[in-house]
Parts: sequence; C-alpha cells; structure tokens
Amino acid sequence: QGDGILSAGRSLMREGKATAEMKEEASLDMARVCFDRRQLDSAYSHYNYLATSANGEYNGEARCRQAEILMFNQNYDRAEKIIERVARDASSDYWLAYSFILWADIYYARGNNLQAKQTLQSIIDNYDVEELLAVARQKLAAIIASEQTETTEEQEAITIEL
Repeated sequence: QGDGILSAGRSLMREGKATAEMKEEASLDMARVCFDRRQLDSAYSHYNYLATSANGEYNGEARCRQAEILMFNQNYDRAEKIIERVARDASSDYWLAYSFILWADIYYARGNNLQAKQTLQSIIDNYDVEELLAVARQKLAAIIASEQTETTEEQEAITIEL
C-alpha cells in the first residue's frame, strides 16, 4: 500500500490541475509513508513542503515530525528551534502538546531530567487527548524508573566501597 501512495502522490504533485490542498494532502500521505518506513530524508523533504501550510494540523505535524527526524540524528539544537516555532505559532492543540513531549525528550537526552519530568507533568495536567496523555505518562514513568535504577546502582556502589 505504501508504494501505491508514493506513486500516486508523485503523479498528483506533477499534475497541473491539482489544487494546493490536493498537493498538501498528497505530500502528507507521502511523508507519513516515508516516516513509517524510516526513509527520513524523504520524509523530511515531504514534511518541509507542509511546514508553511496554512492548515494548522498539517504544518503542526510537519514541524513536529521534522523535529523528530532531527532528534533521531541527535541534532537537538535544530530540533529545539523547530519546536520553539511550533510553540510560538501553535495552531493545533494536538501538535502543540506533541511538541512539548518532544521537548521533554530533548531535555532528557541532554540529562535535564527535572525539566523533562516537569514538561511531561504539565502535559498530563493540562491536556485531555488520551493518546498524548498515555505517551506523556509512559515517558514520565520511564524517566522515574531510570532515576530509581541509577539511585540503586549508586547505593550499591557506595555499599561496595565501604
């Protein structure tokens, strides 16, 4: 099915009679296929087409996915700049909340567990989309579990040294 979506999307993008909306929908479908297949360069390009869309859902998804792709490559500074734009120009509550989850991932990757936990807790306290709440709760639990593991390991090391 993914190959068919990509083929149809490429054809539509070349079609002179296709409306801007049709091209955006095709680009979104192609971006999702490439993202799911981890063809990240292609996904990034397709999402780039949508990053300035007037459709808040499209540009929110595009920017968040671009940030994710940058995070896969550990390019946290560029990802954070994209997330800041999503937060500043938010036109979709869903993608705004999603961007904060990504921000928490960046904080955690940089070793700032406190800020990561606070960001996730803020989502849990202030958003009502169950899908995002589940992700935020799972990530928060994982951070807490990793901290508990670190504390246990530190205590064992101290015990051994005595």
